[in-house]
Amino acid sequence: MKTLAFRSLSLALVLIALASYSGAQTAPGYDALITQGNALLEAGNADQALKAGEAAIKISADRWEGYSLAGGALRNLKRYEDAADALSRAIDRAPASKQPALRERRRECLLAESGYPASANTSPSANTSPSANTSPSANTSVPATTGEVEIVFWKSIEGSHSAADFQNYLSRYPNGAFVELARSHLADAQAQLENEKNRLAAKLTWTDPATGLMWARYSRPSEYSHANFRRATDYCAALRSLSYADWRLPTVVEFMPIYHFAADSATVQLDGELATNKEILRYLGFWTSTPGNRAGEHVLVFEGKSVSSRDDEGEGRVGGWTAGHPWNGAIVCVRGQKAAEQR
Repeated sequence: MKTLAFRSLSLALVLIALASYSGAQTAPGYDALITQGNALLEAGNADQALKAGEAAIKISADRWEGYSLAGGALRNLKRYEDAADALSRAIDRAPASKQPALRERRRECLLAESGYPASANTSPSANTSPSANTSPSANTSVPATTGEVEIVFWKSIEGSHSAADFQNYLSRYPNGAFVELARSHLADAQAQLENEKNRLAAKLTWTDPATGLMWARYSRPSEYSHANFRRATDYCAALRSLSYADWRLPTVVEFMPIYHFAADSATVQLDGELATNKEILRYLGFWTSTPGNRAGEHVLVFEGKSVSSRDDEGEGRVGGWTAGHPWNGAIVCVRGQKAAEQR
């Protein structure tokens, strides 16, 4: 009871002293502020300790103790980034013998600011005068092996959305302080990447649920115009939609189920909304990889029929009208296991 009463009396005296320097003409000196602030921090009054530290810094910005006091108070207030900044300024000004303990406290602040649990020892008696015997308690939850290089590296990537960044951290620090956080961020980044891939897949391709074949979508009419067989083949071979490199021309067996021609209206429709410019579809003859009737020919699908056409032709006419029906060679690319043909 006597000890408690004495500590309460000491705290009261400190608060009275602080009140006097905040409003009266006579202010305590630098050393008195550090002593009073240290007592406040020991008593758990971080707000008032911070004011004492800031007042000390105003008196002498070249001394280290005020920054150390402010850093300790900010740490107890869980303002870890500000605390680390204040402790960095203390380190710049402190003698070499004081710097190791200050660096350790800054390391703990950086860890805590990055999401690692802060030390259980939140009010060390050495907040203002660190020395060899004021290192963190043995009960601290911060790994002693965590170096500032690892912390700085983690802080540089913790806001990243790249899975590669967190995979890189796990490779460099397999037993690091932020392994669990890195794994969580990695899983989130991979899920986001997968969602983006699915969004692009829905925009750029259509997968036929009946066959599992993936078809490329198009948006520019120029991609259909006057293509001969060689151009159509080269176009699909060079296509890298969704980073796939196995695009090809479909066989006639693969293409016909998704191609629909209405003879009464002379309109063409492709499943999966493969082409946005539907008006031009009726004039297109779609190349397939199926060989034609003669060497140097391949099958072209036009007006619902399979037509054997010369490979070097990018346009032509198919009989039916007196002048014939004009067609332009068109390209549709597919990927997946090639369907067997029966000819």
